[in-house]
Amino acid sequence: AVRSPRSRDIVNVELEKPKRGMLTLSGNVYFPTQHSLAILKAAATGQTRLQADIYDGSEKGTKIYETTTVIGAPLELAANAQLPVIKNSEALDSIQSWPVVVSYYDQSPKKDGLPAYEVSFRMYANGVSRKLKLDYGTFSLNGELSAIEFSKTKPCP
Repeated sequence: AVRSPRSRDIVNVELEKPKRGMLTLSGNVYFPTQHSLAILKAAATGQTRLQADIYDGSEKGTKIYETTTVIGAPLELAANAQLPVIKNSEALDSIQSWPVVVSYYDQSPKKDGLPAYEVSFRMYANGVSRKLKLDYGTFSLNGELSAIEFSKTKPCP
């Protein structure tokens, strides 16, 4: 995907699979990493809701979801002690985190008000997340961080 050099209002996506093609998105559509950064920014400034359109390449590469994100109050740092201990997880003990729920809605003319699915998790200020739950209505999946490794940062040249 490339943002148009002529206009920040357009994103051109070149599809390779399942079939080649082009897709043009409005410039206000977020990619997943941009959405995560927007959630972190909103949480850090005390916002509790974020509305955003998301393009993640799913559904043959043409799907855009409307999302509503609800950000809970910051969790006490002591709440980390209630999670399973894994190697290096103590590095998260001093990092602020928030409970987050993202509801994904289909963009369709026949809206019933229900999300296609919801994702909930604890999001840390460094972008790490734990306590993942994917809820598809008829079934759900839970995920937990099982390993984490922190790389040393290097200054940019």
